[in-house]
Amino acid sequence: MLNGKFLALIIILICTIIVGVIVCFIRLYKPKNKEIEEVEEEIEEEETVVVNTELPENFDIEEFEYEVKDLYIKLQNYFSELDYENLKDILDSDIYNQYETQMKHLEKCNKRSIRENIEYIDFKINDYENNSVKVSIGVLEDKYTKYLDNDNYKPMSYENYYELIIVSRDNKYIISSLNLLYSHSKKR
Repeated sequence: MLNGKFLALIIILICTIIVGVIVCFIRLYKPKNKEIEEVEEEIEEEETVVVNTELPENFDIEEFEYEVKDLYIKLQNYFSELDYENLKDILDSDIYNQYETQMKHLEKCNKRSIRENIEYIDFKINDYENNSVKVSIGVLEDKYTKYLDNDNYKPMSYENYYELIIVSRDNKYIISSLNLLYSHSKKR
């Protein structure tokens, strides 16, 4: 038979363990302070642009970021639609010639190169010189090649990082260079 003191000790030990488990559970699932939650939400929603160079005083970073992202979307849409005229408006002549060659090949093969569901994950301004801005962007995007006579295609998601050189011409920005720096498939 168990000694009374020994039994009391076991009961105290079991009660201590139960109280410890309850305290840990409460700490893990305790709701956060409302102010902390609001600040965390603001930080998550806020995108930051990293600037690694000196910019002119009147340089509007937010407007520039918007313009560059819009240019990238237009580039992908015009390329997918084989829209030569509009593509020519947003690209420098050298890079346009490269895209035109690719588009003619796609057209000849009755294909389209499609990119969609573009989500920006990174934006950096790396250099500024004589109205030329070197930018790097990171995007998540779905891309695939679609044969026009066949609806069977499977988009693949990629995380891509590009370096672009954006120049200002006739009061608008155009892309003078675009290089893929890094790419890998990604699950969404």
